[in-house]
Amino acid sequence: YNDNSFPNKDEIGVYHVHGFLPQKPENFENLRESLLVFSEKNYHTIMAEPYNWSNLTQLNFFRENTCLFIGQSGTDPNLRRLLEIAKQRTKASKHYIILKRTSENKLIEDFDKDQPDSKAITAILDVHHKLQEISFDEIGLNVLWITEYDEIETILDKIKN
Repeated sequence: YNDNSFPNKDEIGVYHVHGFLPQKPENFENLRESLLVFSEKNYHTIMAEPYNWSNLTQLNFFRENTCLFIGQSGTDPNLRRLLEIAKQRTKASKHYIILKRTSENKLIEDFDKDQPDSKAITAILDVHHKLQEISFDEIGLNVLWITEYDEIETILDKIKN
């Protein structure tokens, strides 16, 4: 939650780069000095400071580790900027993002009257998903597609084993 907090050697680090509100604040030092991002203005302040601890922490992880993004849309401009910077050194896409495929039913909802036939819908969705993969590859993310959220557990089990 700030630039002076580090995990012990026996702990897994969880970095709260947009702030931290613990249940027991008395157990944490310098909590009052940490930044909580509650507004777009706060967010833009962090994004504009390239040497802010949260940007440096994320960039370091993106450069030195393989990361898995769960519950992210991948559209956050600061996240995309940091991932793009990290990819400049390696050139390879080494991170992963789990995304739910757009379903045919969801696509059909967007048409008022003249709905395309099934083949056209399939073609549209194929192009849509391929364009997303290309866009994410440019910033170092490989897309792991799911059709249902319960598939995430299977992915995590495969990683664990």
